[in-house]
Amino acid sequence: TVTTDSTVESYERVWVRLYDNDGNQAGTVYIDFSTPIMYILGACTPYNKFPVTVPAATHKTWSIAYYTTEQRVAIYCNGVQVANLLLSDSVCTGDSYWGTYWEKETTQIQFSSYDTASDKYCISSNAGAI
Repeated sequence: TVTTDSTVESYERVWVRLYDNDGNQAGTVYIDFSTPIMYILGACTPYNKFPVTVPAATHKTWSIAYYTTEQRVAIYCNGVQVANLLLSDSVCTGDSYWGTYWEKETTQIQFSSYDTASDKYCISSNAGAI
């Protein structure tokens, strides 16, 4: 989980890079506190609105679950599922090589130096969850 206290239109961002055991990049999750709050899955999607309204509370707890075997990403905010994407060529229009990143098993994460919203994080014991 990642906790934030950023507000809409603050343009702060959560920027988490995912890596496999060998240190190869396995994906990126980017959440932008614009109007509305938007997200990007690196090497997959352009900016997208969340398909479900993000809870309005300033304090937010984000959970990001990635299921390698299904190539599915689910994003939760304060316990509400705000995105659930089965990655495919029709979803991942941002890069034709999306599968070479997202097929890897994530074992490490790194917060980008451009991350301005994350206050703290916790790695869950649930497989695939950040």
